[in-house]
Amino acid sequence: MFGKWVKDARAKWGRSQEALANEIEVTKGNVWAWEHDRHNPNMGQVIDISLATGHPVPADVQAKIVAALEISSGNAAEGIRVPMLANEASMGIGTDSIDGDVMTGQITLTTKFVTDQVHPTRTDALRFIHAYGDSMAPTLNSGDVLLVDTGIKEVKIDGIYVLRAHERLFVKRVRQRMDGLFEVSSDNPTHKTVDVLNGDHEVAVIGRVVWAWNGHGM
Repeated sequence: MFGKWVKDARAKWGRSQEALANEIEVTKGNVWAWEHDRHNPNMGQVIDISLATGHPVPADVQAKIVAALEISSGNAAEGIRVPMLANEASMGIGTDSIDGDVMTGQITLTTKFVTDQVHPTRTDALRFIHAYGDSMAPTLNSGDVLLVDTGIKEVKIDGIYVLRAHERLFVKRVRQRMDGLFEVSSDNPTHKTVDVLNGDHEVAVIGRVVWAWNGHGM
């Protein structure tokens, strides 16, 4: 199903597998595997391909997304439209942050999904954002699209947060220690760095991750 769509999108764009791979920051082997139905792109990659090539996501591909995340295929009146940000958050060394919300599109979620599964502070505070890197694996994978509640501006419960520090965005786990201080860490056991929010560094909470494309509620 995805193979023909990726191939058609690239053909319409008029460029090679390598060019598409470079454009959306994957390997040429990824594009080859998608076009030959060896494996499927994730939601973030589907969106990246569509934006890069100008090729719309067809109904059958949308149906798979609907099934996985209960995204509404109807109009805005039938669901909650959530903006997709141009910002990228790194699960690693951090990526440059963008002042303000720069939108690249919108995804409509069913009201039932948002009400029953997400429980946001406000529906208009929800944002989708791409995440890259491996420091949060296996909980989150590089290329996942994260649903973030930007109405949460301070850490009150343990969870995964989007943080801004040194003008960069990070996706990290934050938990409160017995001494009351908050500890920032990665889920990947090969990433040993642990930081403590003790006031020595200016860290802003952009929001808490409440869902990811891989189906993990947070």
